Amino acid sequence: MKKEIFKSILFFTVFFSVNSQAAMNGSHVVQVNPNEGRLVPEWRSEFNPLARHLNTKQDESYVFLLSFAPQKTVSFHNGQSLKNSMIALRGSEAGSVGHTMVAWSCSNGRRITSRGLTGFSGERSTQVKDLRDRGFGLLGALAIYTDGYLQDANTPALNYKFRQVQEGKFQMKWIGVKVSNSACNNVRAFRNRFKDSGAYRNFGFNLNPGALEGAGCSSYARHLLYQAGILNSTAPYWTRSLVVPYALVANPARVATTDNPNMGLMTPRTRFKFSLNQLQSTPVTSADLLLRSWEFNQAGFDLNITDTELIYYTILQAERLVSSGGQGSFPRNISTRFRRVRQTEGGASVNATIDQRLDGNTAAIYNSLRNNRLDAVNYSHSMINGVTGLLIEGDLK
Repeated sequence: MKKEIFKSILFFTVFFSVNSQAAMNGSHVVQVNPNEGRLVPEWRSEFNPLARHLNTKQDESYVFLLSFAPQKTVSFHNGQSLKNSMIALRGSEAGSVGHTMVAWSCSNGRRITSRGLTGFSGERSTQVKDLRDRGFGLLGALAIYTDGYLQDANTPALNYKFRQVQEGKFQMKWIGVKVSNSACNNVRAFRNRFKDSGAYRNFGFNLNPGALEGAGCSSYARHLLYQAGILNSTAPYWTRSLVVPYALVANPARVATTDNPNMGLMTPRTRFKFSLNQLQSTPVTSADLLLRSWEFNQAGFDLNITDTELIYYTILQAERLVSSGGQGSFPRNISTRFRRVRQTEGGASVNATIDQRLDGNTAAIYNSLRNNRLDAVNYSHSMINGVTGLLIEGDLK
C-alpha cells in the first residue's frame, strides 16, 4: 500500500511532462495542383469525411478544437485535492495526460484556400523526472523547457494517437465553428508568428503565448481560438490556479555528495523565471512529497495550468446542450467522465462525476455555454477519425 502511494505521488511530477505518445505538431500542409494552377489544401486521411462535408461549403471558413482527454483524471482544484487524487489512483496512474489541437479550413469567399492542423509540445527528454530524481521536488512544474516544438498533420505521433482513439484506448472530441475568413486567417497568422519569433522553443505552464513567451499545449491552442474569436467567454475558465509551496521545491546545488554526484546538476534545456538561489538547499525527497502539506495557505510559487479535462468537458457539455434543443438529438452517445477522488473520512476513494456540479470552473463553463443558446443554434455534424463532432453555424463566444 505504502509503495503504491509513493508511486502515485511520484507520478505527480511526471504528470507535468507531456507523454511523447500524446505529442503532436502543427502547421498547414498545402500542395500545388499543376492542372489548375491553384492551391489545393490537404488534411490527414482521418479528416476525409470532414473535408468532403466542407467541399459543399467552399465560401465558408471554420476553426476546429480537438481535445484528447486525459486517461487518468486528477483534481487541480487546490494543492491538497491534487495530492489526494494522486493517492486515490494508487498505482493505476500511467497514461496520457491529454492533449489539445486546433485545425482550420479557410476560404477566400469563393473557395477553400488553406486547411491545417497545429499543436504544441515539449519536455522531450524527461527533464521533470530528472529534476525530481536529483532532489528538486516539484520544481519541474515551474520550469521552462527549451526543447518545445510545433506539431502538424505530418507528425508521426499522430498516427499512434488517432489509432488509439479508433481502438477505444483514448477518448477524443471535437467541435468546429464557422468564422469570418479574416478570423480564420488570424489563426494561421498567429501560428506562423509563434514559430517565426522562436516562442515555440519554450514549453511550460507559466508562459503567455500572446506575448510570445512560449506556452503549454493547451494554452497555445486556447490562444489560437482567441485569434478566431471563439469561446472568448468560456476558455478563461480552463485555467486552474495553484500554489506550489516552497517546502516542495529545492535547489540542492550545494548538497552534492560522493554517493550522489549528480545531485544538484541542472537538467539541460531547462530554465526558470526566478533565481534558484532563493530556494532551500536541502533536497526534497519522495517521502517529503508524500508527508508535507500541499495546501494553498503557504508561501510558494503561483502555477497556472490550462486543464485538458476542462477543455474536453467544454465540448462534451456543448454536445449535451445542442441535444437538449428541438432540432433532434446529437447523433452520438454522450458519455460521462469521472474523476477518482480520495475522501478525507476513512481515506476511501470514489468516482466523482465531471459535470457542472463538480466545481466552480465546470459551473462557469456550463453557464457560459448556456448563454450562447446552444439549444437553439443551427448546427451540422461530421466526422474526424471516426468521431462525430459538431459544426456550429454561428458565433460561439
